Amino acid sequence: MDLTLTTSKTIVGSWTFTRPVIFTGGLRNSAGGQLGLLGFGDDRATTFEGSVAILPKDWLLVAYEYRQKSNPYDEIPGLVEDEDDWHAVDVSWIVDSHTTLVAGWGAFGNVANEMENGAWWLQGKREF
Repeated sequence: MDLTLTTSKTIVGSWTFTRPVIFTGGLRNSAGGQLGLLGFGDDRATTFEGSVAILPKDWLLVAYEYRQKSNPYDEIPGLVEDEDDWHAVDVSWIVDSHTTLVAGWGAFGNVANEMENGAWWLQGKREF
């Protein structure tokens, strides 16, 4: 079980050129290895995660996300290594109030003892 506490704040001001900027920050308390992908250990840790999203146009959103990672397992050389913090950048096209298309890139570092830097993704979402 993970415990999370997250807060967000939208700011629109002269320094943002009257465009919305959304800040999100939170704490996660978990014993999950690679966010639970590798199961859960006995040691819990509290980590930080946060993001900033900017809407330079009504139809465009640009975002950056950071997630701190902890290591619930002891290192086993060649099998289980330290986890790396995650970073991601997204660009979203808000087609209409129900449809969004997203392209993103993430730097995930060591995942299950493999380097996973430079992962790209595309996402389409339709809400009803």
